[in-house]
Amino acid sequence: MRHILTISLLALAACSTAQKEEVAEAPAAAAMTEAPESAKADIAAKKKADKADKADKNSSGDWTTFGGEFTLEEILPAAALLSDPAPYTDKTVRVEGRVADVCQKAGCWMVIAEGDKTMRVRMKDHDFAVAKDGAGSQCQIEGVITAKPLDPEEAEHFASESANTDVMPENGMEAGAMTYEIIASAVQFKK
Repeated sequence: MRHILTISLLALAACSTAQKEEVAEAPAAAAMTEAPESAKADIAAKKKADKADKADKNSSGDWTTFGGEFTLEEILPAAALLSDPAPYTDKTVRVEGRVADVCQKAGCWMVIAEGDKTMRVRMKDHDFAVAKDGAGSQCQIEGVITAKPLDPEEAEHFASESANTDVMPENGMEAGAMTYEIIASAVQFKK
């Protein structure tokens, strides 16, 4: 009988200790379930701040910037460049003009226009893209002017991605004719 009483007392003590541990663990468990919620809130706040910082960085007043930073202060009017691009070949320029067309597949190229003169702009190394709804926007572009012979297959490719094939610089040109492009490192749009 004494043996049964000893076992009963040991069992009662064990239960009492287990209940105390459960009570002690309850606040810790509650804190653990609360921690992920507060961590989620912290992460959401950081993402929101990062997004705001990025928007501030990429927008300056009415301008939205794509690509890198502009480094040149002097701005060349598109009319001057488009009327005679040859003297600017292999030079870095900052040009301001009007967006006439943008690649509808990826925003990786655009066309600037002044009157009936147009020029293709490609985003350097496909490192960035511009807004596909940018046609009609005022733009500034910083990049290197390049000259190369027209490739009919490439022109056909551009036409397949164009929203306005009427403004394609390659229109009416013969294969091998010299074309000029801007390889852009930075672009800004202003609606």
